[in-house]
Amino acid sequence: MKRLFAALTILSSIIMTGTAVAQTTATVGPGNGFRVSPVREELTIQPGKSETVNVAVENVTNEEIVAHPVLNDFVASDSEDGLPRLLLDDSKPTSGNSFKNLVGQLPDVPLKAHERKTIKVTVNVPANASGGGYYGAIRFSPANEGGQKQVSLTASVGVLFLVKVPGQIIEKLDLLTLSASRGGSQGSLFTQSPDKVVIRLRNPGTIHLQPTGRIRVKTWNDKVLSDQEFNNSDPRGNVLPNSIRHFESTMTTKDKNGKDVPIKATFGRYTIEANLGYGTGGGDLIIAKATFWVIPVWFMILVGLLVLLIVGGFFAYKQYRHKQKRYR
Repeated sequence: MKRLFAALTILSSIIMTGTAVAQTTATVGPGNGFRVSPVREELTIQPGKSETVNVAVENVTNEEIVAHPVLNDFVASDSEDGLPRLLLDDSKPTSGNSFKNLVGQLPDVPLKAHERKTIKVTVNVPANASGGGYYGAIRFSPANEGGQKQVSLTASVGVLFLVKVPGQIIEKLDLLTLSASRGGSQGSLFTQSPDKVVIRLRNPGTIHLQPTGRIRVKTWNDKVLSDQEFNNSDPRGNVLPNSIRHFESTMTTKDKNGKDVPIKATFGRYTIEANLGYGTGGGDLIIAKATFWVIPVWFMILVGLLVLLIVGGFFAYKQYRHKQKRYR
């Protein structure tokens, strides 16, 4: 009886505990007076080769304006959302893989009201360039009448460049997190069906990577509740070198009309299966599994009442036995 009481007490504690679990960076701003396209260019250029990209700049105001191009290298921000952090301090030496070193000086672009012009941006990769990623942005900010160049981020809009130079590069991704979440809270025990799968990937290599694959959610008997393509946005999300990227995949299924609807994980143990590929040709694989439980509140209340009944019955029985001994 003591062992039964201890086991029930531990079970109750686990259930109650499980219920409770359930920087400033500089980025390319939305712009002020300009519209630029494309917003992102991903290039692969062999050492000793070059490639030219057409960048369109449009004046969306009713006034004449001069668009002043500004070049910046960028690295990943610390927010795990994939946004770049521009390196604005020109007094510091650039890294060996500097995008700024691949692009020459660009001229100012005078624009009449609502005028659109195309400028040619040539990316030259030296023959002795080291392999890896070169990351930068070309921003356009308005130059005032006095000729002073305004380079504030809030008044600029630009194009992000991700340049891959083949050579001795390291392609590697590490899976840091695979878990379910509901309302932004991750865990392994939920009282209601979770709505998303959270995946965090770290890139310790020297080149940006676009992981792809599938995320499945299965019941205890291997029935597939959700089967989603991973990182299928257009364009796909990159994981930059020396950074961690946070991805979320929605747990949905198809209804009888073919429409995506949230899954209904009602009770029991469920498994998340991640099968991801990355690297040149997608040949490197990440295969992982994680489990979570869904235990509704009504069941927890029922178990709690059952524990109380058993404990109460145990003490009542002990008191009864004690009285029986007294009257013998």
